Amino acid sequence: MKKLNEMSELEINNLTKEQVEKLIKLAKLENGIKLLEYPKTPLYEECEKPNVQTYKNPFFYSFNFTDKKELEEFNNFICNCKSVCRVDYNGNSNYKFTKSISIEDKTESEMVYDSETYRNIVEKIKSNSILKKQYDSLLSEYKENQSLSEDIVSEITTKVYDIKNKYYKLNNYCSLFKNDYMPLSENKEKTAIAFFEKAYDLSETDKLYILENYKTCKII
Repeated sequence: MKKLNEMSELEINNLTKEQVEKLIKLAKLENGIKLLEYPKTPLYEECEKPNVQTYKNPFFYSFNFTDKKELEEFNNFICNCKSVCRVDYNGNSNYKFTKSISIEDKTESEMVYDSETYRNIVEKIKSNSILKKQYDSLLSEYKENQSLSEDIVSEITTKVYDIKNKYYKLNNYCSLFKNDYMPLSENKEKTAIAFFEKAYDLSETDKLYILENYKTCKII
């Protein structure tokens, strides 16, 4: 297969989508870029949903309750304590000091697993984690590879698009010239093309293409 810079404009205009994709792949190979497909999403093992509702006061993040009423009692008790404080230090733990704190009566809820259910799914979690890591690695490689090939893809697709757009426009001109200008000029080419040039900004190449192709162009 010819390279893009070895093709005429008409050859480029006749390229199919598959042929353009092949040109891009060949250009990638010439530049040492891998031909990678977008990685498929792994089939993760399905894990049971969390089955225990827990409650906590966000101020005491390590204390969780499965009984909301008990948390409410705890909040009521702790919020009414007058001597609750935080012990802190500034750089040297040998010199600690108290800091007054204000505890709010707040409740947050979260669904978690009970111990037995978690033990049953822990291997699935590990397996899914490995699959996710492998997928992320492949995806990262794919994106890096795509970045390396951006200029190649852009150069080829832009050139093909520009040429196909050019000939789409010229073929429209041919159709217009054949269906309107020629009949109105009593099928006199010189008269028709003179009218056409007054209406459209044509290069000599455009003019020659219209005169050589309008008779065989399809009606658009």
